[in-house]
This record gives sequence, C-alpha cells and structure tokens, in this order.
Amino acid sequence: MGNIIMAAAIVVASVVFFINSFGFPIVGNAVSAGFWPRIVSFLLFITSSMATWEAIKIYRRELAKESREQRKERIKSSPDYFPWGMKRMIGTCVLFGLYMEFGLNNIGFILSTVPFVAALTIWLGNKKYWQAILNSIFTTAACTVLFCKIMMIPLPRGTGIFRTFSLLFY
Repeated sequence: MGNIIMAAAIVVASVVFFINSFGFPIVGNAVSAGFWPRIVSFLLFITSSMATWEAIKIYRRELAKESREQRKERIKSSPDYFPWGMKRMIGTCVLFGLYMEFGLNNIGFILSTVPFVAALTIWLGNKKYWQAILNSIFTTAACTVLFCKIMMIPLPRGTGIFRTFSLLFY
C-alpha cells in the first residue's frame, strides 16, 4: 500500500512541476528556461504513472491470495506496524534535522553526508555495515562530482577547518 501512495504522490508532484514550468520567462524563439523542467516532469509523470499501475496490480494480487485473518497477522507482524514504524519515522526526522542543521552548516557536505547516509541506511534496516559505509562514500562522491564539477552548483562547505577540508575537493 505504501508503494501506491508514494507513486501517486510523485504523479501529483510531477503534474505540479509541469504546470509551474510554464511560469519561466520565454526569450525569443529559442528553447526557454522551462524546457528542461517540462521534459523532466513529463518523464517523471510517465514513469511514476507506470509505477502506480504496477503497484496497484501487485497489491490486488496479494489481497486475492490471503484471507482476512492472514492479513491481520501480516499487518501486526510487519516491521512497519505502528509502534516500530512510528519510532522509525520520528528517528529518521530527527536524524535528517540534525544533518540539515548541524551537519551541513557547520561540518560541510562531504564530512556530514558520509555518516548521515550510513546511519540512515543502518537505521532503516540494512544489516551489512560495510555496504552502508561504501554506499555512503560512493553517494557522497557522486553527488559532489555531479553538483560541483558538472553542474557547477556549490555545496555547503562548513566552517573553520571543515571549510579548508572541503576546498580540497570543490
């Protein structure tokens, strides 16, 4: 059910982005500033619509297979059942808030993103710690290359010695 809700939310967001892309200024007959956002939001709409349809088909297939009692047992035994799911959601929000407030502003993007991504993947259930650490290192490196080197968008550098450290990379 969660996949259906998330995919439907992305469909709605893509429609909103597509409509908002018409607000960009048009200069002459050339491709305007809204062209790329329109293309991306249209492709996002198509793929998220397909994901929504597939999630609905899977959900209906699963519901047809199990009885009412089996469904109740599955929900109660699920790790996303209310008590653990609520703790996981609150913990994720607290972790994200600490990352945004203290990590990015004071430590900078590189040194705060690696432990944040590793902690988040472990918190959300990844039992392979080495995989979480490697994933966080590669994710941070990819984001740094993409935003700083390719798109020339500056990332937060931090303060003091952390700023000096980030100047080594971007």
